[in-house]
Amino acid sequence: METSKASIVLDSSVWIAYLHKEDSQHEKAREVVGNITDIVLVPEEVLSEVATAFKRLKRDDLAKNFVRRVISGESSLFVLDETIVYKIATTFLSRSDRLSFTDIALLVLAQEYRVITFDRQLQKAIEQL
Repeated sequence: METSKASIVLDSSVWIAYLHKEDSQHEKAREVVGNITDIVLVPEEVLSEVATAFKRLKRDDLAKNFVRRVISGESSLFVLDETIVYKIATTFLSRSDRLSFTDIALLVLAQEYRVITFDRQLQKAIEQL
């Protein structure tokens, strides 16, 4: 998939807050997403994490709607190639913080794309790049 530097990646925390009206950061997420004019990329890790989070909340409707939205092309599914996956894996192995594998993937992607997150730990790591 050919992408541009203007592409944005939203962390799972933003998607969940945006789609789940009961989330404490729902209004903040609506504002953030409403101001996006660039292409939104959804890495497969974020797709999986958001769908799983909604299933755990017993919100099958939100899980399925999010997956439909992504595969319909409303947001672009971003399947990571082998080189990026290797970089994510080696970065994950080399770090001793509490970032999840998905967070490490977003950290690596932040070197090329704008990543928006509500996760303070991930945001701090991105700012240190």
